[in-house]
Amino acid sequence: MAPTCHTVYGTYGVMAPVGVVLFRSVRSYIAVTKVKTVLQPVHLDASEPWEKWAGLPRGACDVIVAINLLQCSSFDTVEGVVKGSGQILRQNGLLITHGPYAINGTITPSCMEDLDQELRQMNPGWGLPDIDILRQLAFGNGMRMERMVSLFNQSAGVYV
Repeated sequence: MAPTCHTVYGTYGVMAPVGVVLFRSVRSYIAVTKVKTVLQPVHLDASEPWEKWAGLPRGACDVIVAINLLQCSSFDTVEGVVKGSGQILRQNGLLITHGPYAINGTITPSCMEDLDQELRQMNPGWGLPDIDILRQLAFGNGMRMERMVSLFNQSAGVYV
């Protein structure tokens, strides 16, 4: 069975209008290609319990991708993404996160320290999450950090 991809757009801060453009793009892709493994995009608020995530049942997804979401979110939302992913992902499914992170409390390079400060000035609940905290959240929700990949001065965490 081919993996099914559900495009979701989470609610977070001032970036919300971007979701409208992304939704149109995904809908257009589906219409033009007639692809069967990509479902229509849905909106969700990851700070809500996973049961409210657009009606997605337990074990519904093969992959969940969160790009630059965790940095512009409250800890409740970060926790919600991890907890919900632990429920929504199928066995051996992947939660892939992308963005800048602190590693054991350290943020490098200095431009990422500046970004962390800017985010916290916009909203004290935002900022670069620490990989160790994400790892603990993942473990507490039936996942483990598989690997971390460095991409363009940012990192992608892969959790299974």
